[in-house]
Amino acid sequence: MASELGYRICRLRRLIGVCLGLLAVGVALGLWFVPGEMTALQFVCGAGLFSIFAMAHLGMILIWPADPGGPLAYAIGTLVLLSVALPAGAHQLATGTGAATLLVIGVIFGPLIWLSGAVLIGSRTIWLISKALPTKQQQVRVFDLPLGLPRAMGLFAMDPNKRRALSMHGPVGPDGCFEGTAMRLVADPKTGVLREQHTVVTYRTLASDAATRSVLITRPVQGTQLITVVFHQQFEKTPKGTRLTERLDITGVPGLTLLLGLLWDGPADWVTAELDADAGRAPRAICHLPMDSMILAMTRLLKWGNPQTGQG
Repeated sequence: MASELGYRICRLRRLIGVCLGLLAVGVALGLWFVPGEMTALQFVCGAGLFSIFAMAHLGMILIWPADPGGPLAYAIGTLVLLSVALPAGAHQLATGTGAATLLVIGVIFGPLIWLSGAVLIGSRTIWLISKALPTKQQQVRVFDLPLGLPRAMGLFAMDPNKRRALSMHGPVGPDGCFEGTAMRLVADPKTGVLREQHTVVTYRTLASDAATRSVLITRPVQGTQLITVVFHQQFEKTPKGTRLTERLDITGVPGLTLLLGLLWDGPADWVTAELDADAGRAPRAICHLPMDSMILAMTRLLKWGNPQTGQG
């Protein structure tokens, strides 16, 4: 359990850092907007609030690691709420509202406002950010694999007729293309029952030799709109195994998806899934976990009672 938790922290380190940074900015802005000089009491209250929200976000990230968008939305929403609530609370205290009354109001309504308000604010902000982000991107990623060159290519080369840890490549068709099907477990939003979700993409080999692969990956999303990725792999033998260098030219992928992929470190997670499966180890990769979130779990709890969890 400790190694699994450590893996999640390592893999989600960027998301954790961004969320904690946003929380710190929210507390700092809230204290900055409070009229007058900052007092020691204000500083202690700010540090306490940051600690509470930081623990809540860490718990959200580590319990539902397959949902990087939820914690990011909550962090953005919390930033906005804190920058408004802290100076408003200070103003109420300065104008005569008792500290005890304000504390009671905060304890009763604060969690409800955070659970509902932060996600609404954050989700809307993320939607606006997604609209502004480009849908084209170039990526280069490098993985040092503890495998010999033939074995590394057998596992990771984008070839037809291959079964991987969480995906399967079919045979080459008459048009020269082959299909790839990726599988993820998804929690039903209403019941929590797990079901398999399959994503199908089309591969066309552009070039292939003893140490490289170049493929064109396409996936329809809406009508005639396509996601396209020109995917180039270079395998190099090293003293400790094999170095895999991947270059991607991506078109049509929502900017938010690309951003969350970087925060989640998704490509390295998929590599971990393949290496663990090949070595016969217990799976650690987040991509093995059901796609669920705190928001969906809370909705099921409030509206439908305890969800029935099981594979469907």
